[in-house]
Order: sequence, then C-alpha cells, then structure tokens
Amino acid sequence: MLKRLLCQKLNFIFCNPRRFFGSIRGRLVTMMLVASSVTALVGYAIFAYYSLGAQRDRLMEFSESLVEVLSQDLARIVLLGEFSVAADVTARLDSFGLVRRTLLYNREGEPVFQYHRSDLRGTPLEPPVLEGERAALLKGSVMHFELPLLYGRQELGRVYLKLEAESLQAILQRDMKVFLGIGALMLLLALLLAIRFESRFNAPILRLIRFFDRTGKKGALESRIQTDEQNEQNEFGTLYREVNRMLERIEASREALRIAAVAFETPNGMVITDAEQRILQVNRAFSEITGYSSEEAIGQSPSMLQSGRHDDAFYQQMWQTLQSSGYWEGEIYNRQKSGEVYPERLTIQSVKDENAQVRYYVGSFVDLTSLKQAQAQAHYLGLYDPLTGLANRRHLAQKLQAQSASGQPDSALLCFDLDNHRLISETFGHDKADELLIEVAERVRAAFGQSAFIARLGADVLAIIQHYEKSQEVALQAEESAKTLLEAVQKPYLLSDNFFAIKARVGIALFPVSGVDAQALIKQADLALQQGQPVAGQQIRFFDPEAESAARHYLDTCTQLQNAINENQLQLHYQTQVDTQGRAVGAEALIRWRHPQEGMLSPGCFIPAAERSSHLILEIGHWVLENACAQLAIWQRDPDRRSWTLAVNISAQQFIQEGFVQEVQAALDRHNIPASRLKLELTESVLVDDIHQAVETMTQLRALGLEISLDDFGTGYASLSYLSQLPLSQIKIDRTFVSRLLAEKSDAAIVQSVLSLGETFELTVVAEGVETKAQYERLRQMGCAIFQGFYFSRPAPADQLSA
Repeated sequence: MLKRLLCQKLNFIFCNPRRFFGSIRGRLVTMMLVASSVTALVGYAIFAYYSLGAQRDRLMEFSESLVEVLSQDLARIVLLGEFSVAADVTARLDSFGLVRRTLLYNREGEPVFQYHRSDLRGTPLEPPVLEGERAALLKGSVMHFELPLLYGRQELGRVYLKLEAESLQAILQRDMKVFLGIGALMLLLALLLAIRFESRFNAPILRLIRFFDRTGKKGALESRIQTDEQNEQNEFGTLYREVNRMLERIEASREALRIAAVAFETPNGMVITDAEQRILQVNRAFSEITGYSSEEAIGQSPSMLQSGRHDDAFYQQMWQTLQSSGYWEGEIYNRQKSGEVYPERLTIQSVKDENAQVRYYVGSFVDLTSLKQAQAQAHYLGLYDPLTGLANRRHLAQKLQAQSASGQPDSALLCFDLDNHRLISETFGHDKADELLIEVAERVRAAFGQSAFIARLGADVLAIIQHYEKSQEVALQAEESAKTLLEAVQKPYLLSDNFFAIKARVGIALFPVSGVDAQALIKQADLALQQGQPVAGQQIRFFDPEAESAARHYLDTCTQLQNAINENQLQLHYQTQVDTQGRAVGAEALIRWRHPQEGMLSPGCFIPAAERSSHLILEIGHWVLENACAQLAIWQRDPDRRSWTLAVNISAQQFIQEGFVQEVQAALDRHNIPASRLKLELTESVLVDDIHQAVETMTQLRALGLEISLDDFGTGYASLSYLSQLPLSQIKIDRTFVSRLLAEKSDAAIVQSVLSLGETFELTVVAEGVETKAQYERLRQMGCAIFQGFYFSRPAPADQLSA
C-alpha cells in the first residue's frame, strides 16, 4: 500500500511539477527533505544560514530606512485619513525594485493601506503572522518584515513589507554539486515523511481553499469559515479567524463605499472639479437639473452653466472669497442646456493637500425655481384676490398708507357693493356668482384704466382709489367717478345664456379730508356705503356730509342748467367800457341766468359747474357767441353804437375746441358784422396746456380781423415772455388790483407795471372793477385809457344800456 501511494505521489510530482511545487504540499516535501538532511548538511546549512542572516540584516536595514522615509506620508494616512497621498506613496514604492508588497496597519491592527508591485497586482495578499517589535521572515524568494510606524517618538501602527530575497533554492543552486549529492540521499526519506504528514497539514489548507472558491463564486461576503475552538488552537485556527475578520472589514468597506455613493447621489446637484476647474465628476441630480449628461459635463468648465445675468465683478468676488476662506455660498442664476435660466443655491468647498494647495473643488447646488415660484405665488396671494386678480384688503391698506406717507394729491376712496350678488349665488350657484364678479372686475378696469387702484374687500364689496388734480373739486370729481362706476357695473350681464341685472351702491371717503389712516379710510367708505341702504334710490353717499352736499349741488346745478339752455332762461347783459373822456367806446357781454325760483343768477353761481361738464360749457359758449353777434348786428344799425366793440368771454374748452376759428367766422358771416367790432376775451388758463397751439389759434383769429384781449392779467400764468409771443390787442387789469389801488402801494405798483407793459408792447389796457371817482382819476393819472366798472354803469340788458 505504501509502495502504491509512493508511486502515485511520484507520478503526481513528475506529471505536474509546477502545480506540485507551487502548492503547500510541495513545500511540505521540501521541508521534509531539509529536515532529513540536517545532519549531513550541517556545514552547508551554517554557511547558508550565515548568507541568509546577512541578507536578512541588509533587508531589515533597508526596510527600516524605507519606513522612516515614508513615515510622514503613512502617518497622514493613519492619523488624518488623507487617502489622496496614497498615490504618492505607491509611486515612491514603485521606485524600489526590492519591494513587492506593503501593508499598513493602524493602532487597532486594522489595515488602512496596501501596496502591490505592478506585476503582482490582482493576486491576493496573504501576509504571514509575524511576532516581535521588528519581525522578519524569509519565505522562499521573499523576505517578510513587520516594523512599527513611528512618527517622532509615537508609535502610530505597524508596517508589513514583502521584499525580494535570495531564496534557499538559489543558494543550493550555487553549490549544486554538494547539494545534489546530499539531496539524492535524502529524497526518499523526505517523500516518506511527506506522505506521512501531508494529510494532516494539507487538509486545513484545502478547507480554506474550498471556502474561498465557494465565496468567490457566490459573491457572498457575509459567509464565514467555521472554526473548531478546541482542535484548531494553532496557526490554522488563527488564519481562519483572520480570514473572517478580513471578510468583515471588506464588507464594512463595501458598505461604506455604498453609503458614500448613495450620499453622492443626493437630490442636490453635485459637481467635483480639479484645481484648474475642469469637471471630474457629477451626479445624477446635476444632469436632471442642468440637462447635461455626465459625458457632456466631464472635462468641461462650470462656466458652461453661466447665464449672463452676473457681471465679472460678481464672479471675481466669488473666487476671492473662495480662495481666502475655502468656502462660498450664495444664490446664483445659471443656464440649463435648453437655454432656460434658473435660480439655484450654490455652495463651493475647496479641498487642499498636505501643502495647503487646492486639489479639488466640490460644488453642491439646489434648484430654487420651485421655491421662487412658491414665494411669488405666496406674495401674490398675500396681496391679490385669486378670483378676480384685484388687490385685496391688505394691499389696499398698504397703498393708502404709502399714499399718506408720500403726500400724494387729494384722492377719494370709493367702496361699492352689488345688492343682489348674494341672491344670484343662492339661486344660480356660486359658479355664476363668481363669473359675475370676474365680469364686474373687468368692467371696472376698462372704465378706469391704469389711473385707478382697484381692490376686492369682501364677497361682493370692491374699492377704488382715484387721484384728482383739482383739490377744491375732489368731491365733485369723486361724484363723477361714482356715476361712471355705477354706469359700468349696472349694465346687464350675459352669463351662460342668461341675462343678469344688478344694482350697486357707492360709499365715498375723501383723502385727506376724512383722515390719513388707511384702516380708518376704509371703514369710513364702508360706513358711507352702509348709510346708503335706508335711503330709497340713493346709490352714492359720502362719509363727509359737506362733500356730499357739494357734489349733490353740482349735479343739481348741471341738471337745471341744461333745462335753462333748453327753455331759454339765459340772457346777456352788457357793461359799457369808457375812455378818459367818459364816452362809451364798447361793452362786455356778461351772461345771466333767470332762475325760476332763485331769480337772476350771476356767472359765478353756475359757470364753474358748467366748466366741469364739457358739453354744457360748449353749449353755453356757442349760445353767447351767437347772441353777442346778433346784438352787434343791431348796434351796426344804430349811429350812436355803430363804432362800439363788444367783448365776449371765451372759455378754455371752447377756445381749444377743434373748429373754433371756423365757428367764429360762420357767426360773423351769418350776422354780417365787421370782424373788428368783435373782441374775444381769453383767460390765462388757455396758455397752460399748449401755448404753441394757443398762439396759432390767436393768429388765425387776428387774421380774420378780430381783437384778442387777455383777461385778469397778472393773476395767473402770463409773463413777459407770453406777451412777446401772443398776438394780443388788449390786456385787462384785474379788479382785485384796482380795488386796492389807493390803499396798497404794492397794488399801485402792479397797476403801473401793467400800464407800462401795455405801452411797451403797444397794447390797449383796460381797468375793470372801477367803482369810485377816486379810482378813476388815479388810473387816468397813471395813463390808463379804457375803464369799466360800476362807477360808469352796471351790467344791464341791451335795451336798458345807455349810450
């Protein structure tokens, strides 16, 4: 049996020599050969031992020097975890041809770095168990060392080195003749011993090999080799336990890498660049946000995302902060691959090496588009009504408060509600009621345009802020605005093939008459709105009773004045104008209203209301011009009055009306009177809007032969520059200066100045409002040529006017 087994072993050795001698089995045979030949080879063994010892010392010295050279880099790996220096360590180890493998352990005995020579990479590292502070082991053609890693005087861990060495086989080959003789004698004994002890030593190794084979095929790193604590209290048991611990560390490392990979794939966009700002890696979120795939981004610069909304100074400040502190954070606008610009919150962190040099930049950013949209939506909902798009109560209060702080001109706050909106909601449903509100809002916008601020205060209550230029007529203008509002919202509505008619009421609070507090104004307008409920048919109410009275009076006056025009209640009175000899040279036509209840009314009682209503003042102006020309025609047939001129007051609206010159020409032709006998008196207000157009119209009138007089000179807008431009024939000194002529030196000086201007510009000067002989005499002394006033005659109908 032993012979058969020996034959099998010999057959295996000679048929598979590489496999045999490369296995643990072959090494056992070699060891038996050495053991059986010890006595015969003592001399040679001593020599070999000396050679190996010398080699060990050299390699030990080399190892200690190598560890000392690399101690600083290895210490950074152990202490600081700076694995970026591993590449530098690997490159330096590659330069030492003796070094095959290196393994670095920390203080806890855990490997933190390993090195394989390039031709050995990919093969498993199986460091033997070495004991002692500075341990060394020669195995075959390699020398194993384990040395402490010292940094200063502190031990940070241990370093395992596997170095190239001269093997025992090489030494034997060197002394081949002696070795062959001794080897031949001991071969048989070695084989017999190997057969005897092979199974005992080889079985644990084969068990380990099968375990690795099974684990490698299944990839099950969670598997562990089972150990027998009683029978395996030896190196194999230690090896099994180390294998198990190694698998645990590998599994932990794989888990750490998996966690790091998951952390990198966060919802935040991540980008890593080198020191030259070339993109090295991006995550999935980067591609989802920017639209650039990793293949398109890697190798490019982050400037590919610039939107153009930030200037060079912005980026310079960013990089200055990053270079000084190593960190920058802020909001920035970037551009996606599609070209769309989006906001993001960006943080940039620099990563430096052991020399404080920047190696990498890590950027993390969050797309703020949704957040910005949500903020804008929240801001909109905080200030606007989502149904109608009008401002809400809060926005209205802010607007009123801002108006108060900025001192804006006089304004009115109009609140109005829809009387039967709730009935429509209850009868036809909330959808129809909402459609109605939307249509109401559109009508109000169309009626008031951009000049008004419109808000929704409640379910069916809306409000409007209107600004007015003429502060003394705010109430009247607010009344007109309320009428416009009612006219717009009370027209029938067609909603889903159904017509709806609604009534509205308006409450008005005036600013700053009623106060300057925003909430108080809203409350006052609402109170005015509520006050309108008990009064049947009264749709407009003021919070201020005086303002309401003024507005009501204006509306009543306009209504009655229209009736006066239709029923011929207007008539002209005339006041003569005399020269320095007291002779009448003309007259001024002055309108009067024979009111059925209030008697004869002067122009001051109704002309301001007529001017507020443009169609009324135009009708009255046309009536005055026609009747004045008719009276001039009558005077042309009277020898005593044939040379008289008749002055007619023309309103600013009538003067700027298109076709006014043609209207005057038609009146002159219709009544066949000389144009030189008609004098048009204009107030200085015609010069306000467009003086160039005023000059052109005056020039055309002068070309017809008419005289142009500037009324109330010195009280309005006229100046020396106007006098030099206007084609005037006459100016009139206002009655206020004449009335104080004898009492106030300043007024006397003004009158003298006007007379001097008239002489300078060759204009006739008329003093109106002369009521006493003393005034008349003083004006004559000052050089005035024409006079008008109660001292000479009061206004009277033409048939009562004395020549």
